[in-house]
Amino acid sequence: MREEFNYTYNYGRRPVIFEAAECHLVATTTLVIAAIAIAAVGAGVGAYSAVQQGKAADDAAKYSADIERRNATVASQKSQYEAERLRKRNVLLRGKQQAAYAKSGVEITGTPEDVMYDSEIEGQLDLLATRYAGTIAASDAEARARLDIARGESARTSSYFSAGASILGGASQSIAAYGTYTNRSPQF
Repeated sequence: MREEFNYTYNYGRRPVIFEAAECHLVATTTLVIAAIAIAAVGAGVGAYSAVQQGKAADDAAKYSADIERRNATVASQKSQYEAERLRKRNVLLRGKQQAAYAKSGVEITGTPEDVMYDSEIEGQLDLLATRYAGTIAASDAEARARLDIARGESARTSSYFSAGASILGGASQSIAAYGTYTNRSPQF
């Protein structure tokens, strides 16, 4: 059981009751400590959350970069396949042209040879255009992959700054709560 003390001291003409001041001091101190603790916990939670968001964004960016790298590989393989298909088609076309000219009794010199040569050049240009398109598509996918990686690293770095800001904000709130407490505390 708690004993009640009511100590009165006459200072000049006004009596000062220490019990009331002490109760107020204890209650205020408890509230200040609680405010400081809440600010610290809030800062910690905010910092943890910021770091986790940055990590998640970085992981998502790495996943996206992996997909883009696969797309680059697919684009390259597709262009190689198409180029080989065109090469075979050009060889078959050349053979069909030779057979057609031979069947008709035309010698393969002069104009017929020029026609076959032009067809071969067009086929080769188609083949090169297909390879070039594949190279461009693969390069574009690789660039997107690098961009995704950079975005992920940026998100992770940004999360560290956000975490630091959260901690500084919590510290600022704690200092403000303590400052308010010391300015309002009774002085003995």
